[in-house]
Amino acid sequence: MDISDGHGFRGGVEEQSTVQADIVHIREWLLKQPHLIARTDDEWILRFLKSCKFRLARTKEKLETYYTLRTSIPELFKNRDPFRSELQDILNKGLLLPIRDSNGPVIMLIRGDYADPSKNAATNVMKVFLMIVDVMFDNYDPYFTYGDVSVVDLQRLNITYITQFTPMFIRNGIMCLKGCPVSHKAIHLLNMNSTLETVANLVVRLLGKKLGERVHVHSNSKADIFKLIPRNLCPKEYGGEGKTMNELTEEWKKKVEDYRDWFLENEKYGTDESKRVGFMKQSDLFGTDGTFKSLQVD
Repeated sequence: MDISDGHGFRGGVEEQSTVQADIVHIREWLLKQPHLIARTDDEWILRFLKSCKFRLARTKEKLETYYTLRTSIPELFKNRDPFRSELQDILNKGLLLPIRDSNGPVIMLIRGDYADPSKNAATNVMKVFLMIVDVMFDNYDPYFTYGDVSVVDLQRLNITYITQFTPMFIRNGIMCLKGCPVSHKAIHLLNMNSTLETVANLVVRLLGKKLGERVHVHSNSKADIFKLIPRNLCPKEYGGEGKTMNELTEEWKKKVEDYRDWFLENEKYGTDESKRVGFMKQSDLFGTDGTFKSLQVD
């Protein structure tokens, strides 16, 4: 296994020896947790170590949360075959398009213009978002070094989507955002209207101070877009010099489809709460009254 990839990683022989010891430590810890049904291969553990800056306690917390969420929120982490018709429609429309920059955060361009609430349920859109996060976390090293920046274009978003933003949906989305194994550097909301702003303000409060301060509202996408997406990477439809929306859509549709076996294999991972020592249940993650418990955010 090559453990010196040049992305914020300790490169010397002594450091590599230390990293291998860290991998062994985390694997032994995983195997001692009777409730965790987790991957224990070196590459997978190394990705969590890197994303947590090799802090062992933080790595354990991230792994614990990663697998607990997969069992606690099955509507987002089960039935993730990308060829399911409801997921294909989202992939075909290019509602979620990562724009990769090897020297900085991945830019997650999220578009509301083609989203149809009658066909593209908010839960399924969130599911595809998390699938794309998994694809990048598994095979794109700069992602777990630099994290991501979300650019959400709300222009022409069907306002009836608000009826799907239930307290449960918002809660689940926030927990997945906080529990994600990579750092979310910023969330930019473009073309915000007053109705959506009400929902956004609620979400920002629930995100907590550190993550909430990373949410930024922009009234005009054209005026701000090149501050958010470098001109050379920005899609041509936004006036940039990057790939077209169709090219990005085809690229990421294929990437997600190529991971079909990975998604099916990973559905077996999660937690068996009946075996958890200490009887931690969903209430320990979410709070017994449905409020959010604090999760550390990088």
